[in-house]
Amino acid sequence: MTSPDRPLHASAEIEVAATPEQVWRAIATGPGISAWFMPAEVEEREGGEIRMRHAPGADDRATVSAWQPPRRFAYEEDVALAPDQPPARLAHKFLVEARAGGTCVVRVVSSGFGDGADWAELCDAMEQGWRRVLGILEVVLREHPDDPSASILAGGRTRGPRPAAWLRLVDALGLPAARPGDRVTIAPPGGPTLTGVLDSRGEDDLVVRVDGPCPGVALAYVFGDDEEGVSTGLRVFLFGPDAARAAARDEPRWQRWFDGRSRGRARSRSPSRCPAPRRRCGRRSPPARASAPGSCPARSRAARVGAWSSTTTRARTGS
Repeated sequence: MTSPDRPLHASAEIEVAATPEQVWRAIATGPGISAWFMPAEVEEREGGEIRMRHAPGADDRATVSAWQPPRRFAYEEDVALAPDQPPARLAHKFLVEARAGGTCVVRVVSSGFGDGADWAELCDAMEQGWRRVLGILEVVLREHPDDPSASILAGGRTRGPRPAAWLRLVDALGLPAARPGDRVTIAPPGGPTLTGVLDSRGEDDLVVRVDGPCPGVALAYVFGDDEEGVSTGLRVFLFGPDAARAAARDEPRWQRWFDGRSRGRARSRSPSRCPAPRRRCGRRSPPARASAPGSCPARSRAARVGAWSSTTTRARTGS
């Protein structure tokens, strides 16, 4: 249940080598958001609608609550943490401050009111998630500020626990021993190929600075950990004149690859079992209507945001 006595506050900030106008295009327009965060469409005005695709089969809508280019952009969304709870309102704002030397500080703050363990999970996931994506924003603004872009989003479910799921994913991607700075080739059987340099590696995600099939950034990750398994995913942000063609070609192939890994897990459980934790969802979904990979009517919004769950060395937590 929601309660005005339990405020949520999650914030992070980063300094980027860009003008306020470049930052504004990245944080407040559909093409800009799609280049570093997730596929999005934005009605560019106060009161306009925002549509974001968090995961395959998982689209959310929000409303622009502040439109003050190039300094302040904000939006609000209703979040249902469980099917038996009323939605809570979350507000997110981006603040852009110009600094000497041609840089800007980008600060993002998420706030709302709620109660319970799910609300605390959401707060933690959002702060961790913002730190991760702001690191990708810094790379995009520094290296591809005006390049055409396209993105790939694919994912699925696998058996837990999360540390074991992560080791299986990096092994399947051909990166079990790769370290930051290593030249890598990701070419899983049945999947597309990515080449580049491993930029960072954490306990449940890694970032590759991609140079093939196009320049860009790739993020592989796992998140969630309950009795029903773990979600896995890949997001790739590509840039240049061939980015759209490469993304259109490779996104379905990546999703088929994740589907194949999920089917292996699905054979080990009843096909009618809903993949949400039983404490949140007691319903059973009909076998004839399979959900999209990684989706469930009762999956918490915290899990989707938590896909961006580990920190980046470029971003620092706000106070």
